[in-house]
Amino acid sequence: MACTGKCKKFRVSKPRDAARYSSGQCHCQMCDTWMDHNGCHLSDSSPATESSDGWFCRCCGFKVRRKPRNTNYKAKFRSASRARAGGGPAGGIDLSYFNKYRAIMIKQIALHMLEGGGGGGEGKGKKGGGRMSARRIGSKLLENGISAADVRTEFDAPIEAIIDLARTLDPPNKISMILEFERIRSLIKRVPAKRDIAANSDLTASQYESEFESWEHLLDRLGYDPWYRGDAKPSLRRRRRVGGGPPAPPEPDRGPAPPQSLKDIRSAIRRELKGEPDTLKLFDTLDRNIAKCDELELGAVLESLG
Repeated sequence: MACTGKCKKFRVSKPRDAARYSSGQCHCQMCDTWMDHNGCHLSDSSPATESSDGWFCRCCGFKVRRKPRNTNYKAKFRSASRARAGGGPAGGIDLSYFNKYRAIMIKQIALHMLEGGGGGGEGKGKKGGGRMSARRIGSKLLENGISAADVRTEFDAPIEAIIDLARTLDPPNKISMILEFERIRSLIKRVPAKRDIAANSDLTASQYESEFESWEHLLDRLGYDPWYRGDAKPSLRRRRRVGGGPPAPPEPDRGPAPPQSLKDIRSAIRRELKGEPDTLKLFDTLDRNIAKCDELELGAVLESLG
């Protein structure tokens, strides 16, 4: 049946603070008209309600569309639907407890999203979302030993919900921040530092530190070495900063000191008596008469002066 014009009286305008589909509106492609449940009926010709499924246009009788086609809008629609159901901005997923196992699992999902062309939100240097389906990402995860059931058990949510959160940077959450971190890492070809976040994203290092307790905590959770920790040979800068470096090697055992000659003993005595001119004069007088003295006697004199 073609459009008969009855749809005009059910036409609705776009809401200011929400998307059309998220606010409960539908679109009849035959009539090219936006309407709500008042302009629709069910398959048994009974009036449609906000909570009922399977809406048909009262004008042309064709089934109306209640969900978006575009991938980005689909993600926003699912997030808004969970928020209306009481899930909140994080889609009802509890992210307060975020151990290393969870972080590595999200990291693998993020890497496969980036592999399929999926970025974060509207950050610097990257626009839009990914094109790899949730089923394809699930297959990729299975190659790494992570199944869709593992994700559902850990987060009490399907992979689709995790992907939706990963694409949500307004407001950011732990999952979308990990995706953004991995996007920047793939962009600069190394583990990002704080300055790299500011240069390549709309997020800040302070937001990461607030969500993950500290920057080092974030790196550790994602499996990266925070600031040379665990290195076999810490850098010189690191050794100086912690105040030390390796201890000095012990002095080699050189054995007993060689005996001093008579000339060395006389020179040592004169050095000791340099500040006492009278005594030094007396020693010089005696020195002329000590030809008969041996080294042991002169050593005893030196020891008594010391």
